[in-house]
Amino acid sequence: MGTRRRHAGQGAFGLYVPKVEDAETLRELAAQLHPLEVSLRRDELAFVPLIESPAAVLDARAIARAPRVMALSTGGEDLAFLLGAQPAPEVLKFPKLMVHYAAKAEGRLSFGLLRSTADYADTQATAEAAREARMHGFDGASCVHPSVVAVLNAAFAPSADELDWARRVVEAAASNEGAFVVDGMMVDAPVIARAQGILGG
Repeated sequence: MGTRRRHAGQGAFGLYVPKVEDAETLRELAAQLHPLEVSLRRDELAFVPLIESPAAVLDARAIARAPRVMALSTGGEDLAFLLGAQPAPEVLKFPKLMVHYAAKAEGRLSFGLLRSTADYADTQATAEAAREARMHGFDGASCVHPSVVAVLNAAFAPSADELDWARRVVEAAASNEGAFVVDGMMVDAPVIARAQGILGG
């Protein structure tokens, strides 16, 4: 309890919760934290459950519905071990995408790369994996070493070309109804929404 009190009292926004197997674990944790948060007069901590077993992957939607869950993430090394597999990108991609889909289906954020985060020294591979994850709709990723933070920030941020495209789409949408064309491509409601998302709107 001392560790939870220390985190709750030092202004943390949320907690990564490792090895979550079911929603009940998060409900119990929320119940234990609540009196501390009340006594400290602070907001409730958000949870990012780490999905690290085959069973948890299959129950990811139920876990996403648990109290306080803001995002899901997958622990690749533990998952590979429990599968009896190597933590190679081609092994981890499918289960990580399953967890990603579960998060999005429940309106939660999705954090992670479609590979292990253990090989943090290979910054080029990490940058490529982050760009791939962003292409799939992941909202960001965690890392095991601070040297990777700048790499992830750059990869998950929209590029200058994306920002330019998004501005032109939003500007064109203001004077068009229904579908229209930008750069030779059809633009309709979901494309406009994507452009607005890139611009933070």
